Amino acid sequence: MRLKLTNITLFFIFIIIIISLYNILNYSTTVKIDELKSIKYKNVAKKMKEEFSTLLEEKRKTTLAIALLLSKNNYFIDAIANKKDIPFDLYVYSGILKEHSDFKNIWFQIINKDGVSVSRSWSNKKGDNLLNYRADLKSILKNKTNKTTISVGKFDLTLKAIVPILNKNKLVGIFEAISHLNSITINLEKKDIYSVIVVDEKYKKQLIHPFTNTFIGDNYIANINAKEKQINVIKRKGIEFFKNLNQLYYIDKESNQLVTVYKMYDIHNKPMSYVLLFKPLDKINISEISQLKTNMNFYIILLIIVIGISIYYFSVKKYHKSLKDEHNRIKLILDTQPNIMILIDDSTIIDVNSKFFEFFDQYKNLNDFLNEHDCICDLFEEFKGDDYIQDKLIHNKQWIKYILEESTKVLKVAIKKDDTLHHFIIKGSRANSNIVIVLVDITSEINIKNEMEYQNKLIFEQAKMVSMGEMIGNIAHQWRQPLSIITTAATSMQMEKEFNTLSDERFDKNCELINRNAQYLSNTIDDFKNFIKGERNKKLSRVTSIINSFLSLVEASSKNNNINMIIQIEKDIKIISYENELIQCLINIYNNAKDALAEKNIKDKYIIINANILNNNLIIKIKDNALGIPEDIIEKIFDPYFTTKHRSQGTGLGLSMTYKLITEGMAGTITVNNVEFNYNNQSYYGAEFIISLPVE
Repeated sequence: MRLKLTNITLFFIFIIIIISLYNILNYSTTVKIDELKSIKYKNVAKKMKEEFSTLLEEKRKTTLAIALLLSKNNYFIDAIANKKDIPFDLYVYSGILKEHSDFKNIWFQIINKDGVSVSRSWSNKKGDNLLNYRADLKSILKNKTNKTTISVGKFDLTLKAIVPILNKNKLVGIFEAISHLNSITINLEKKDIYSVIVVDEKYKKQLIHPFTNTFIGDNYIANINAKEKQINVIKRKGIEFFKNLNQLYYIDKESNQLVTVYKMYDIHNKPMSYVLLFKPLDKINISEISQLKTNMNFYIILLIIVIGISIYYFSVKKYHKSLKDEHNRIKLILDTQPNIMILIDDSTIIDVNSKFFEFFDQYKNLNDFLNEHDCICDLFEEFKGDDYIQDKLIHNKQWIKYILEESTKVLKVAIKKDDTLHHFIIKGSRANSNIVIVLVDITSEINIKNEMEYQNKLIFEQAKMVSMGEMIGNIAHQWRQPLSIITTAATSMQMEKEFNTLSDERFDKNCELINRNAQYLSNTIDDFKNFIKGERNKKLSRVTSIINSFLSLVEASSKNNNINMIIQIEKDIKIISYENELIQCLINIYNNAKDALAEKNIKDKYIIINANILNNNLIIKIKDNALGIPEDIIEKIFDPYFTTKHRSQGTGLGLSMTYKLITEGMAGTITVNNVEFNYNNQSYYGAEFIISLPVE
């Protein structure tokens, strides 16, 4: 009976223990589940912010890289340095990026050194001075440093990359790349993170032309892909609730979403915008947490036996899962990049992104590649250019170390694929103990540049052929009078001999006349032969000798057209230059003035050439009295194929070739203006070309 009572007592004690354990564990489990959910949600909120921050930083760097690349464009540099129109519409580059990258709406702007906008990709507007309201531009102009900012403008909340445009280390302007944050929010959606970027209400008046045209009250919604579901949550709770949210996250039970807020500040450290990041709760993996309650009874029975094993098991499992999730996260970030990315440990490749295999499609995986190559540098091809990396060692430094140390330089590599050479900008950065190498494909940009150089060469050759034709015409003019004199002298001697009236004195005089004109023809041949031969040898020449050779070549033409050639040159001026090319330039300018004088029916025609030394530069001024060049075309006078004549009379290549020879071949400058001047107490008006060449 006592045993039974004891058994009953023990049974009830066991039941009480079981119930107590159940209640304790149930309570502990509930508390633990809430605690684990809180930790999970905090981690999710942190990762959401980190995801946005990482994508924002990557876009900042990529936008800066694009701005740096385009700021090196020689055509932009030449145009802004010489105050010419930008030779290409910037929206073309925006279109290329829209088609081939995640930059679906990137804008460009070029600003001269005075702070005046000279070209925009989103508008034809130019000529406005931006220094009146852009303090960031003043800083760039003063310090010549790169700068990236996030700010609110007339159109939107944008990320700006501002870099100086340098010509021979001299600041000539600013290149600005402006990108939106839409690509970031789109990439976040791929990870089930939905965002609403809210611009603070104090910027409403500033947003004259809002890009999305969406507002919550006076607060502007900056991302075009903001969803109605998330916007409704903001409207229901009120925007001020999220602006003043002090905790890491907020669970909106009605919409079943986790919400966290990423704040962006202006230069005065005041809130500029609020990035509200949403993640549906059903997209957050809490299966492990829920499993605790499901297995509660099982844990009661096995608690003492397996508690140590369970703790160890779940700790290890969670640790490995964390490692796996981190690896998958890094892999996902790498694979979403538009460029080839290579992760290197010391000198060994440990991972690559999917873009790597899109380019090197002959390899299925990284091991296939490593079986054939120890280093990506094995594939670098030799290519002419100081900024190309072509070997493992550069200036006795390993190529990776060189890239990291020269992070401000735009370095390139050439890699051959299917017998085609591809060009990349190569960048390197440290990520903890590893190194990330980024290859940005710029093959299309290089091909465009090469095609433009080829077209310029064709233009130059065509202009040269036109010039040769003009020279033949000049030869005809030069020879006409001497040949007439020789013919007349020879004919007269023949007739006098026939009538026996030819005296020795007459014979000697005519022979001397024939010889003198023959010598003149011979000298003319030498002048034209030396010019047409076109030897491109840089040598020391007297300016008077160059001008005399030019006058010899156009002598007959100037006389035939009744043009007074007035030469005013300082004595003993010498210059190291390409003599024939400079003569060619003078002839091209002369031909332009000659045609203008003929077209305007000027009675007393003058072409005045003045040469002197100023600040160690040879200054040659050629002016005429042909009433000047119309103001609406004077800026186009050096453009290829631009001419005011009929196609049968002009090609528009002469002055274009002259500009190219002076600026590119001789490192000089050439400008044209209309001027009023006096000569022989008479006032005249016409065009004046000014050539400036370095003396040495």
